[in-house]
Amino acid sequence: MSVNFKFLEKNRRLLERKLRGLLSLKERSKSSVTVGVHSSAGVYKKPENKKSQDEKDITIVSIARINEFGSEDGKIPERSFLRSTIKEEHDKYKVFFKKVAAKIVEEPEKFNLLMAKIGEKAKGDVQEKIRNLSEPGNAQSTIDAKGSANPLVNTGQLGSSITYVVSKKEQ
Repeated sequence: MSVNFKFLEKNRRLLERKLRGLLSLKERSKSSVTVGVHSSAGVYKKPENKKSQDEKDITIVSIARINEFGSEDGKIPERSFLRSTIKEEHDKYKVFFKKVAAKIVEEPEKFNLLMAKIGEKAKGDVQEKIRNLSEPGNAQSTIDAKGSANPLVNTGQLGSSITYVVSKKEQ
């Protein structure tokens, strides 16, 4: 009987690398990716020709919240672009997450890069939803005022404020 030590050594190294990857994955499983409008988005900049003296500044987070859930007074209907995107793309994300998890086990040093890929994918999907959403439509007075029928696009700030953040959860 003969033993191929090169084969055994190669497989031992491969097994060690996979185990390190699994241990790394366990530690990194405390990380998350959030996609949406984060507080760093700042204040909505109204076009100069649309500003009035007595108007208060509004944050882009507030604009996102009002559009996502509708206004409290009911004048602005719900136009979900975050929750609806995640719901509609759920199956696609499951497949993508499985592929990413397998790559993380194989190459744990690429964890942050792979998490960023997840964030970029979701960010792109949400931005596309913002560009393409048409229902419920704007009131005619809103269309006349902004010169566009797209309910979620006026200055482009909402769409360009969609970002992702990879963060580690604290224990």
